[in-house]
Amino acid sequence: MTKWGLSFLTAFLLLVGALFSSPAALADDTVVAVTAATAGTKDVGAATNVWGTVSGAPDSRVTVQALVNGNWSTSQIGKADATGFYALPLTYGSHVPGTYSYRVVAETWAGYVVSPTVTLTRVQNVKVSASTAGSKPVGAATNVWGTVTGAPNRPVTVQALVNGNWSNSRIGTTNASGFYALPLTYGMNTPGKYSFRVVVTTTAGYVVSPTVTLTRTQSVTVTASTAGSKEVGLSTNIWGTATGAPNRTVTVQAWVNGQWSNSRIGMTSSTGFYALPLTYGMYTPGTYSFRAVVSTGTGYAVSPTVTLTRTQKSVSQAQAMRAAQEYLDFMPFSRAGLIDQLEYEGFTTADATYAVDHIGADWNAQALREAKSYLEIFYFSEAGLIDQLLYDGYTEAQATYGVRNSGANWWEEAAGQAASYLEYDSFTRAEMIDQLLYDGFTADQAAYGATSVGLT
Repeated sequence: MTKWGLSFLTAFLLLVGALFSSPAALADDTVVAVTAATAGTKDVGAATNVWGTVSGAPDSRVTVQALVNGNWSTSQIGKADATGFYALPLTYGSHVPGTYSYRVVAETWAGYVVSPTVTLTRVQNVKVSASTAGSKPVGAATNVWGTVTGAPNRPVTVQALVNGNWSNSRIGTTNASGFYALPLTYGMNTPGKYSFRVVVTTTAGYVVSPTVTLTRTQSVTVTASTAGSKEVGLSTNIWGTATGAPNRTVTVQAWVNGQWSNSRIGMTSSTGFYALPLTYGMYTPGTYSFRAVVSTGTGYAVSPTVTLTRTQKSVSQAQAMRAAQEYLDFMPFSRAGLIDQLEYEGFTTADATYAVDHIGADWNAQALREAKSYLEIFYFSEAGLIDQLLYDGYTEAQATYGVRNSGANWWEEAAGQAASYLEYDSFTRAEMIDQLLYDGFTADQAAYGATSVGLT
């Protein structure tokens, strides 16, 4: 290598060294250096600067860098003035308590010159407290409340934790003493435990309360039942009790295409009992899901889900039902009497029973028809007619209902019975009274009957 070449390389290396050293100097002994200072401590959110001087290089471009995860990252860019002084805002970490490291890099005629590292500590001087009732029934109104020390008359926001993220729920303002109270509406109508926090906007930024919780409890209990299985087209109900919710609106909901849909609306009784028809899916075989929703006055209480299976009757069952209905259209029958009649016609006991139980017959009404038909042809005492209906297969309750609602005048029945006896035989008064007593008439009715036919 030539002597000239060595001198050029040496000069180049000296120039590079001058450009990237701090402080920097050239042959004329001019030194470039960067100083940096901070306030040391500031409230969270409060505006503050880093400031200093770029000596030997006025009007230089200066960059504030923050130490982020072990690496220096550019935060703010500015320029020193004609005296070399600069001041740039410190924004990184502005709203989070902690100690942060910064440095200033000056782009000078001598290269990039770096200041010593400086720190700023962000402190939380505004304190936010938050409290809840801890537990409230579903639907009941309740608040989150607390005090923001050092932040009167400031905006305050209630946030609810929803699917892992904080979501704004309600907004209000602290009063002159920093107190606030805001309603907790998220999750109001669904049992469960919910998390909330309060965020206050201060002159220095945002301050967040500790997380608090509220548990929503189900104060009203709703039961629900169905028949389990019903033939397609037959009427049936959902029924149950809403404990603690008398005389309240109750809605039957059906599960339709993946969501609950209102089907029927009614009222609970003074004891909380309800019964409403299940009409959704009535004419299509399948299993259907239902629930009852009760308005409690402070929210809604929901029953467990219940199911009803709609079945399609067999051909033999359909034929038995048609025969049963034809018999009832022609004359009255008791349940037992109609089953016997269908069996006599050749239907199996199973098909006959299915038919009789699924035609929707009102057996009280049948007993009343039967009683009236007997009274059109024969004379009966009240007791005698009840015995006749019992013989025909009606229950005692059905027979009693039919006879007592037949509109019969038992005195006139006694008179008619006495007259019919005299058509075929002779009687003394005493004998007639004994006969009528045997037929089930009362003593007064029997005496009336004997007198009505002239037996004195």
